[in-house]
Amino acid sequence: MDSKNWEAWRGVFTDDVKMYYGDQEIYSSADAFVEGNSTQLEGTVTCHQAHQHKIEITGPSTATGFWVMEDYHLWADGHRQKGYGFYFDDYQKGEDDKWRIKTLKLGYIHMDKWTADSPGETHFDQVPSPQLPY
Repeated sequence: MDSKNWEAWRGVFTDDVKMYYGDQEIYSSADAFVEGNSTQLEGTVTCHQAHQHKIEITGPSTATGFWVMEDYHLWADGHRQKGYGFYFDDYQKGEDDKWRIKTLKLGYIHMDKWTADSPGETHFDQVPSPQLPY
């Protein structure tokens, strides 16, 4: 995502990936998800980091994952945001033996937002997260 190599990023997802923002389904296909992000992030500098993962193999071709995340966005008009939250993923192994994301749920616990004119404002924009695994 951060490299804006949308074709390669598309390969990370199953064709029928579902993406949720909190409990709200936003996308239900990889093509729509990638197209939506590539359009929304045009001209934007982004940095996404995931830490402290917990991955559980749930079957021969299925797994779940939990990641602590931070992201940063700098839009062309100068406004910025930095978010702190979690990714909750379901993975599926394809016939080609490659693991891909089948479901991605993003939940924020805090987000800082700034406009081009402000030195920094903090906003608490909590997006409900599924139950934490610990």
